[in-house]
Amino acid sequence: MECVSGYREVIPDQTKPEQWKEFTLNTGGTPSTLQDIKVQQRAGGYTYRTCPSRFIFWRTNHDVLELVEESLGVNLAWNHIKYRFKDTPILDGVTIHETYNSVIVLVSTVSSAHRLVFPHPDKLTSQGAVPEANIASVFSEATLSAARDPSTYHILTSSPNLPHTSASCLTKNGDALFALALGTGMVLLVHLEPLSGVVTCKELFQDTRVPRFLSGFSDVLLGRHAEDSVAVSMVLQSVNKTVYLFGVCRDGQLRVWNCDKGNFVIAHDVSEGAAKYAQGGQNHSIRKALGPHGELYLCVFLGFTNGSKLVVVSPKFETGIFKFYHITTVDVPEGHDLVEVWLGNQGGGGSGGGGGGGGLWCIWISAQGETAISHMPLPATEWLWTSVQPAPPLERNLNPMIDPRQAYLQAIFEPGLFSYADISRGF
Repeated sequence: MECVSGYREVIPDQTKPEQWKEFTLNTGGTPSTLQDIKVQQRAGGYTYRTCPSRFIFWRTNHDVLELVEESLGVNLAWNHIKYRFKDTPILDGVTIHETYNSVIVLVSTVSSAHRLVFPHPDKLTSQGAVPEANIASVFSEATLSAARDPSTYHILTSSPNLPHTSASCLTKNGDALFALALGTGMVLLVHLEPLSGVVTCKELFQDTRVPRFLSGFSDVLLGRHAEDSVAVSMVLQSVNKTVYLFGVCRDGQLRVWNCDKGNFVIAHDVSEGAAKYAQGGQNHSIRKALGPHGELYLCVFLGFTNGSKLVVVSPKFETGIFKFYHITTVDVPEGHDLVEVWLGNQGGGGSGGGGGGGGLWCIWISAQGETAISHMPLPATEWLWTSVQPAPPLERNLNPMIDPRQAYLQAIFEPGLFSYADISRGF
């Protein structure tokens, strides 16, 4: 009996233009909303747990969310999709989640929160009108009516204070949770239950011990400015089966809220005295990662006028309270602006220790406009720099008698161009 290999060669079809599905959702925005509010464009990706060679890229551009599914093993059909939230800027905090049956994309705008649901790749059975030698993308069956299903989104009530940043996560019950930070210092928590369609909204304040109508007076008495306690970047994470919101504020404080109880928990100063300086040209930001035993690591970027730094801490819930264990602090190199920071999943841990593993990765733009990537294994304090200059073009004298496909294959798989590890990761 002939042996059937588990792998096959796939020749990508590069002769056809990209075909995008485009859906427009009216979430209550106006042209003036898009003009008045400026949000930073973001991009990211997600790799499937059971299929590391298949992944999703996403990108935001003002009021448009672009989603593209790619595979290193097969050609995907109808794998490009755009959602336009008409005249409503998309906030930071887009996340992608994977369940047994579905792929879920959570996205927030300045006036709404959305839960976009697609079938899991393992559950796709219908190929429909998929061209030959292709398989269906998870986006192939997406429809406008599904995105307009009232159980998948929530429109925020009109308010003079619109949110400026957000965070999102999927709870252990499969519910969608959104946190939207307002300029008043309050954080709005939106809870979407997919089965019942019930939406629950909760307001989180800086200090739940002070009545709401006295919150402004407490800032004056303590010598604080209200704008200093506004969260500028946030992440949601479950700790000991409870969802917590971690937000870095303008004053360099890392504040924590219990999302289940709706109360403020603790504030931790990660600025190490730098908060006396004004915030610089770049906003603070926060990213998260998990260790091999589920321990949480937080990376905080702080941008002040006297300089910027990256601080990595590991919050631990001990004896009923949060304790923050310092992993490392590193100064940002002069003349570099941070584009994105990524904290890789850590390979070590302990009650107070850091980890190795993924380490800290950053993308920078230099004063000369050049792109650079730096990496630092934790808990080190020295950057390892990687060049991102494009490789020089391959100059070849092509034999006109050789099939063009064979010439392409020889160029792509030239000995030494890819390492064995790179090729192995493609399967």
